[in-house]
Amino acid sequence: TDTIDNGIIENVHIAPIGEYMGSDAKGNPVPENLTVESLQAIADRLNTTNTEVLADIDHGASKPGVDKDTKSAGWFNKFIVDPLKGLFATLKLTKHGKELV
Repeated sequence: TDTIDNGIIENVHIAPIGEYMGSDAKGNPVPENLTVESLQAIADRLNTTNTEVLADIDHGASKPGVDKDTKSAGWFNKFIVDPLKGLFATLKLTKHGKELV
């Protein structure tokens, strides 16, 4: 059911289970360890509060003071966890996001 005709892409892989190097708000490397439990807690909270999460073009929205295009490509919602692969969500594309795809 992955289609962009209606502006919705289902089952977008957001985050894997396991260890990897992430970064803090200043861009410094930070070790990350995502477990099934931690991802499920994130999914539960976002789903319970009906929170939509910005899908920006360059992650610039999360970096204060960065002069980049932070137009929204879409909004993530309906978060689910696959116990083998990680966190997934549905992506509702904006008009700008549809143009990019």
